[in-house]
Amino acid sequence: MGVAFGGDFTRLRCCHPIAVSGRYVLKSKLADVPPVPARRIAMNENAARNLAEAPATYAKDAVERSAMAADGAFNVVEQFHAKAGKGAKDLNIHFIAAARANTNAAFDFAQQLMAVTSSSEFFELSAAHAGKQFEMLNEQIKQISALVQKAATESAQPLQAGAMKALDRIA
Repeated sequence: MGVAFGGDFTRLRCCHPIAVSGRYVLKSKLADVPPVPARRIAMNENAARNLAEAPATYAKDAVERSAMAADGAFNVVEQFHAKAGKGAKDLNIHFIAAARANTNAAFDFAQQLMAVTSSSEFFELSAAHAGKQFEMLNEQIKQISALVQKAATESAQPLQAGAMKALDRIA
């Protein structure tokens, strides 16, 4: 430490009352601590202020990022539910149409049974009805499968897009 006067400095111990005042012992004399430049004090005040403000700034940024992430997640879930709801609606409409077709086929079969006069005619009519119902059931299953696949694909698109955005933010 450069001082205007020469000598051997020894710092007083912390428990000594003079040590608190910032004095040094020089050959059993007390000497004042050399003054600290004003620029250094200002720099220390700015550093202390920055150090004190850093956690608050970090917390504010973290809250903003969390809010933006929550909004993004909410939008993704909202889009998912909209697409899933549309898919469910389409499936319900198709189920109702299939039930109507099956009910009409059953009533037609019952009407035709009323006109049957012999057992051979009954078996022919039953076999024909069973064949029609089997074909109709196969067609309904194909249509329902296609609708379920379409609904699942469309519902998953917002989730996939949201996951890709999240991965892009991370990378």
